[in-house]
Amino acid sequence: MHSALLIDEVLQLIFDFCSDLPDTEPKWTYAQLARCCRAWKDPALDRLWDRLNGVGPLLALMAKQEEDGQQVALDTSVLRTYTDRVRRIAHHDELKNAATLHMPPAVFPRLESVALSFQGCTVPHQWALSPFLQHVSVNVGFSRDVQEVLDRSNAAARLLHDIHTYAPDLRSLQVRGRMTDLLNAAVASFTQLRSLTIQGNSSLAPETFAAVATFPHLQSLEVHAGHLQAETFLEIVHPGMSCFPALKELSIRTGGDLLSAILSRMPTGVLTKLHLDMDECVHGPSYMKPILALLAQKASTSLRELHIEDRTDLEELEVPSRPEETPHWYTTDVLAPLARMKHLHRVVLRDPDFSDADLEALSKWWPALAHLDLGTYDPETHVPEWKARLTPAAYGAVAKAFPGLESLSLPVLPPTGGVEGQQRMLSSLTLGEVPNPSVDAVAIVDTILTMFPSVRYLDCPTTEVTERFETVVRGRGRISA
Repeated sequence: MHSALLIDEVLQLIFDFCSDLPDTEPKWTYAQLARCCRAWKDPALDRLWDRLNGVGPLLALMAKQEEDGQQVALDTSVLRTYTDRVRRIAHHDELKNAATLHMPPAVFPRLESVALSFQGCTVPHQWALSPFLQHVSVNVGFSRDVQEVLDRSNAAARLLHDIHTYAPDLRSLQVRGRMTDLLNAAVASFTQLRSLTIQGNSSLAPETFAAVATFPHLQSLEVHAGHLQAETFLEIVHPGMSCFPALKELSIRTGGDLLSAILSRMPTGVLTKLHLDMDECVHGPSYMKPILALLAQKASTSLRELHIEDRTDLEELEVPSRPEETPHWYTTDVLAPLARMKHLHRVVLRDPDFSDADLEALSKWWPALAHLDLGTYDPETHVPEWKARLTPAAYGAVAKAFPGLESLSLPVLPPTGGVEGQQRMLSSLTLGEVPNPSVDAVAIVDTILTMFPSVRYLDCPTTEVTERFETVVRGRGRISA
């Protein structure tokens, strides 16, 4: 053996590289390494048993052999040499036949993360408990048998109740699927959480959401709250009390009224990342202007990332009665309050109502912007006549107006000639489908690399374009063959 392999730091680093092997190869590799020599056994077994997808491997060790009708179990001390190494486990199935009567209160005493899904929600508690737990994920799942779903949800709630007692330092919780009253109450009890995801659809109780709003250390929240009413939320929350005092990242599906109620109660200068998934509104997003003004008031100095999605179908927008008026969409007028957001680093707003000239205005609003995603071109999408359109000249406008931009996506294809402007910071570009690649692929790639010579990553569903791009940049020596 080479002497370098006797240095623990070197050996650990080499073993870590094995985890990047595809599919099941890391497990097989670690199993072989553990058999090589004593020096390699422990670090290899640590990685082999670090994460379990079910308890099958452990049950295999506990397999019993019939000897004259007697059952002989594996020695507990031998079993602990493996269970002590497990840090993460996913339970997908029931463990009706698992030998739990003689198991310790925590089968995996150093467990840090547990994922429960479908029937795995009913796992015996000792298979999911540990004082070191940091992350729990619950996916109740679906079933044609409604009672089965309710039983899973209640079983998960009872386990969370024990986890609350057994692992007081739990930091992260994810809950997906039907939430019974017991599960709502369990979630509301975890006041120490730093990160919380709730995808319970309409089963998330307003009392639970109001309780979550008071969690003093919560920094990240992802929640489906489209069914919750602003009036109910404000009635439950104590008047004058600040909500989400430590929240830095918020991803929420909701309507305008609840969003306004939430923002009005949030502290100033804390929120850094906001993802809005707005419910459908046939009147258009003009209601968003005062909400964005409130957002600017609360987070003009702190917000770094803003992502706005809207579920409204453009074809379903209400048409104004006056012929000189047009339906309302995301124009610079609606977004004007965001001009105060001078520290925005990333903006995602797919298919807005922008013209080429609007891009220059955006550059003045957001001088620190590094990532701009306005969607991609789709030849199958119908664009209403009333809606403004970006033209291929928009790429030249971006090159001139955003000298610090690093990634870009526009709902229009680049020009095939007449290039104007050059920008040398852009490294990533996303395009939509190119309808006529046999004719335009070469010209589009040439335009991209002339206008943005530092681009190294091109994402495009049209194979001819990406292959042409890779050929050109490889020829220029910017990526390895």
